[in-house]
Amino acid sequence: MELADLLSYYDEHPLIQALVGAANDNQRTAIGCVTAGGSHTALLAAAAFIQTDVPQLLIAQSKEQAAYLQNDLEKLLPKVPCYFYPASYRRPYEVAQTDNANVLLRAEVLNHLSSRRRSPLVITYTEALFEKVVTKKELESNTLKLHVGERISIDFLNETLFEYQFERVDFVTSPGQFSVRGGIVDIFSFSKDHPYRVEFFDDEVESIRYFDIETQRTIGKASKMSIVPNVENKTFLEQRSSFLSYLPKQTQVWLDTPSLLTAGLDRLMELAHETYEQLGDAVKRGAPSELFVSGDAIKRDLMDYSRVEYGKAQWHTQTIESKALPQRAFNKDFNLLAQTLLDVDGRGKQVVLMCANEKQVDRFQAIFEDLELAPRYATTTTSLHEGFEDEVAGVYLYRALFMIGNPMVKGEAGFNLYTTSLCQIRKSTNSLSLSVHLISTAERFQKEVMLLPIIKP
Repeated sequence: MELADLLSYYDEHPLIQALVGAANDNQRTAIGCVTAGGSHTALLAAAAFIQTDVPQLLIAQSKEQAAYLQNDLEKLLPKVPCYFYPASYRRPYEVAQTDNANVLLRAEVLNHLSSRRRSPLVITYTEALFEKVVTKKELESNTLKLHVGERISIDFLNETLFEYQFERVDFVTSPGQFSVRGGIVDIFSFSKDHPYRVEFFDDEVESIRYFDIETQRTIGKASKMSIVPNVENKTFLEQRSSFLSYLPKQTQVWLDTPSLLTAGLDRLMELAHETYEQLGDAVKRGAPSELFVSGDAIKRDLMDYSRVEYGKAQWHTQTIESKALPQRAFNKDFNLLAQTLLDVDGRGKQVVLMCANEKQVDRFQAIFEDLELAPRYATTTTSLHEGFEDEVAGVYLYRALFMIGNPMVKGEAGFNLYTTSLCQIRKSTNSLSLSVHLISTAERFQKEVMLLPIIKP
């Protein structure tokens, strides 16, 4: 079984039907539905996306929870754009600590939403929503679009990039840089993972390609391109708005406990005011109200969208009982597991064991044969972050790792192996994808370690 096959079990789920009805009638709805955890929320949101074909915004309480949600959604919907929208820096006004990788991710999301392309899923969290963004009008006026066959001089392009505060270098290595070598211009836009290489014939754009910064080899070709500057540059005093202003009105928002979101934003606003007062007149910056979003402001904006409050429901107008529970603890009691599977199957429900690999699938089969029990279940070698029991949908999804224990390698040898693996990740993984996909990489490493013996120091 593939994880995507689970989506069919939610076609008739009351929550999905309510969201489909609201989307079809172009009506806003506010539903309280307590889910069984992050992976259950991701599965429901994926099912809603498939059934409604409208954008979905998932707001988690923390960056870690948001990353788990994105990881699960990418496994459930591998062909659908699932964007991670992070905060650009850790503390208000600390521009020097801005993370270019996060700025690029934010610009990519804004560019996608403003271009009205295919409906996406966007996953974010409190700190990311705290920062206001340039308005759609401002973004469009500061975005340079080129296409093959267009006539534009290299000198004009050079001056425009300087106006966008791009840095001219010999070789581009990070967003916000460009280089000029004869009739070839390399540009690393803030809205793409890879830089563009534009070749000119006189004043005409002859070709547009994007390439790998390490090998300099072409990755693909394009007929057009968009050059987006650093949309998080807060040294400018242009008009800004909430990120929610970019969302289409039919967007459905998945929101954990609303009061935690507003309280978190208010705490950040207090910190912003304290920091702003310490800046003095030496550095010109916009006031906190111009650059950041308060709890009251986000609440007003959210009222314009259909919402699912999957934590503690507080702003809802209707409640749908989930009856879903987190995965129960079997504590390596395989007899209890087998009896549970037999009971669930006897009630006509589907059981799925999420295993690390085929060897683990075989191990479960051998265990049940030793117990002389033959429960019926499906298996998958792709795993979501968490298991759960959804009585309404008729799906019991168990993560095998939590049933057979979590034997990590112990002692100095194990520590060295773990740190070495992380070093290899840092060397081989693009810095952009590292922040988003580190969790899945660590999970894969954990699966490999599970098969090793315990090493004592």
